[in-house]
Parts: sequence; structure tokens; C-alpha cells
Amino acid sequence: QIKIKNTYALSPEIVQSGTLQDVGINYTLDENGLLTISGTDVIPNDYDGTELEWAQWKNDITSIVIENGITGVGYSSFFEYTNLTKVTLANSVQSIDQSAFANCTSLTEINFPSTMNVIRGGAFSNCTSLESIQLPNGITRLGSGLFRYCTSLTNVIIPNSVEEFSSNVFFGCTSLKSLTLPKNI
Repeated sequence: QIKIKNTYALSPEIVQSGTLQDVGINYTLDENGLLTISGTDVIPNDYDGTELEWAQWKNDITSIVIENGITGVGYSSFFEYTNLTKVTLANSVQSIDQSAFANCTSLTEINFPSTMNVIRGGAFSNCTSLESIQLPNGITRLGSGLFRYCTSLTNVIIPNSVEEFSSNVFFGCTSLKSLTLPKNI
């Protein structure tokens, strides 16, 4: 007879944590590569890939959860996080800036909140593992080159709320098979 002991799931160990002092944004990175970001501001720009504290561990980060309170993702904040596979954005996130997730070549999944209204140019360019995108109703603007060179992208649904569709949004998306456009474009 097998005797089963009570077991409790242990939370993954936090291996790094900190606060971005100028903006009051907190972060933790666990042993499984999950970066969790909390606070009440926009995640700052990272012009050279070294300005945000967690950038030094970018090769260890496999998923990102941006919690409620964060209102936007800055320019190049997660540029070239090549092992990143999944991004979850809270409902408070309204915008993603230029090149925020560009060159995240392992990214396969991003969950957009219904509150998202702007995604700027090249935000997901060269995310070569991204296969399908369903943009939320409420988004009004798609920036230039938004999904440029997303070579695995096969399916995109763009909601009727989109008013501005910039140039080259899908340039180089060689696998694109299905594109659902709003009636007004």
C-alpha cells in the first residue's frame, strides 16, 4: 500500500528583485525565468539595452507578467530578449512604445488587455516565432512596421476600432495566410 503525504506546491524561488527608483516600479525574477513587474507608472525606455536593472538577466527571462497599475511599456524596454516566450499585460496597460518587444525571437504568445489603445512602430518587429495575433477591440492605431519580419505570423485579427493603419505593418511576414481587417480600412 502506498502512503501519500500531504504535499504543498512551493512557489519558485525569487532570484533577483529590485525597484526602479525614479518611477517606483518593482520587479522580481524567479528561478523559472518569470519577470514580474508591478507599480503605477510606465515602464521606462531602455535606449541602449542596459538602462533597466533587469536587462542584465535578459537571457534568463522566459516570460513576463506586467501587473495592474503599470500603464505602458516604454521604448525598447524588452528589446532582444531572445529567450522570452510569453508576455501577459494587465488591464491597466494602455500603450506599447516603439520597439518594446522587437527581436524577441522566441516570443510565441502575448495577451493584450482590452484597455490597449496604441501600439507604436516596430513594437514586435522580428518576433520570428510569433504565429497568431488578436488585437483587442479599442486599439485605435497600429504603428509603422509593427509586425515587420514576423516570419512565422500566419493569422492576424484587427478589430473595427482601428482608425490608423501605418505603413509596412506586415512587411516581411512571409507566412501570413489570414488577415482580418476592419470595415473602415
